[in-house]
Amino acid sequence: MNLTVSERIVLLNILSAYTGNFATLKTIKKVKDALLLSEDEAAIWRPQFHEDGRFEWRTQDENGNPIKQDSEIEIGEMALMVIQEELKKLDHENKLKECHYALYERFVEGAK
Repeated sequence: MNLTVSERIVLLNILSAYTGNFATLKTIKKVKDALLLSEDEAAIWRPQFHEDGRFEWRTQDENGNPIKQDSEIEIGEMALMVIQEELKKLDHENKLKECHYALYERFVEGAK
């Protein structure tokens, strides 16, 4: 599945709070590892974490050309179900934020 840098960060945040059985946690760990930026991606995007909690990365190279912002991330059936459940849970608890919008549309609304 093609995910942008920001979608990957939001998914990491959602999945970091997940609790479940060992088999599911093992699957979620694999997905979280895949969501992390690789060394090559970090060299291209040059992520920066700020003290106020902001996270920024480059969207243009040195010449002002756009840098591709998405990557193919493998998400299996079990992980997909967990992501859908967690997003639905946030919705049910009225805890969805604007950063969840695109993911909710893709994983929950798009799955109907």
